Amino acid sequence: MKAIVIEPSRLYRQMLSQIFQENEIVVQCFEKAKTALAALDKDTTDIICLARQLPDLDSLVLCNQLRATDSTRLKPILMITSEDAPNSIQEILQAGVTEVFRRTELNQLAAYIAEFAQQDWRKKRRHGHILYIEESESLALVTGTLLRSLGYKVEHCRSGEAALELFTQSKFDLVLTDLMLERKLTGLMLIRELRKLPGRFGEIPVLALSSFDDPRRKVDLLHAGASDYLAKPALEEELAVRVGNLITNRQLLDKVKRQQEQLHELAMRDQLTGLYNRHYLMDSGPKILRQASRQKFPVCMVIVDLDFFKNINDTHGHTMGDLVLSRVAKLLRRCCRDEDLAARFGGEEFVLLLPYCGETDALHKAELLRREIESLNHDGIQVTASFGVTPIPAGTVCAFETVFEQADKAVYTAKENGRNRIEVLSLETAIA
Repeated sequence: MKAIVIEPSRLYRQMLSQIFQENEIVVQCFEKAKTALAALDKDTTDIICLARQLPDLDSLVLCNQLRATDSTRLKPILMITSEDAPNSIQEILQAGVTEVFRRTELNQLAAYIAEFAQQDWRKKRRHGHILYIEESESLALVTGTLLRSLGYKVEHCRSGEAALELFTQSKFDLVLTDLMLERKLTGLMLIRELRKLPGRFGEIPVLALSSFDDPRRKVDLLHAGASDYLAKPALEEELAVRVGNLITNRQLLDKVKRQQEQLHELAMRDQLTGLYNRHYLMDSGPKILRQASRQKFPVCMVIVDLDFFKNINDTHGHTMGDLVLSRVAKLLRRCCRDEDLAARFGGEEFVLLLPYCGETDALHKAELLRREIESLNHDGIQVTASFGVTPIPAGTVCAFETVFEQADKAVYTAKENGRNRIEVLSLETAIA
């Protein structure tokens, strides 16, 4: 699958690109709309993500243009915006945008993209283990045959008592039960008994079937713990969709729980350097700035970008490049206080967020780090770094993105002025 991202902010381009790549979607990123349109003329895409504010074309005009083009007429268009007003959102949707996400809620965008990426997979593969309880052998044969043809493993029994015995002996992804069963337990009673079971057993989704089209009975089933309800005789397509949705949600939840401990660590730390990673920085950085604004203490951001790092990888190999990054990260950790935030933003770029630190102290620390990086012994390899510093005066209200962009510009200035140096860029230039 392919995606196009049109976003003027370098920071957000990197974040959006990573979201798509994490879902195995090939992504092309563009700063301007016209460049993206030129790329679309040459190649197709499966999904488009763009910012509300573009430098060279009104985004709503662009959306109308995309909806009028055969190759993109039916493609999902996602828009990220800072606007909150209902009439603004309505205007965006009327222009043909599929879904709107606020810049502060990229987790919702990530969830949408993850769901989108799975759509092809669902059509090609279905798997899951179903416990099917149905008194009628003929109906069980028809329904069981349908479910097995979709790729599911199905175990059938005729009574709730037999179902309870089978249930704890195997790992099921769904219980599909009729309301009327053999012996004493009804479908309603069975659901109540299942919901009493501990752990995963009590959380398995249950799809209840009944030929009684009684609203009160539906409510009773849902109160008892049924996940969904379907009237008999069920349409094959509807049954397949409801079963697929319930099993997919269950399997995704199981996957999340299995990976929870690992993901918690990966969400905070960069595996190579042990520093905090970009996700942690983007979550904690704005909180530090808000706290600094409320409590009126200064903060400084320092971006550290190693010079000519690609040459190290190309000349000495990626193993040596990783060793250099690890040594620099160790130096950053040693020079930081407990309250400082040190993160690897990506590649050879590091970010320091220094609370209770004014410009003078930040420059002193940056100079100390610059000298120590320069003097580190990397097996005879000369390594230097360029620094961008942006101070945030006490009590200043500002967006994390704005501070990052200023410090990032300062790094580029340091590169242009010869590298292995420090440049400062205040917030005043961003406001101006």
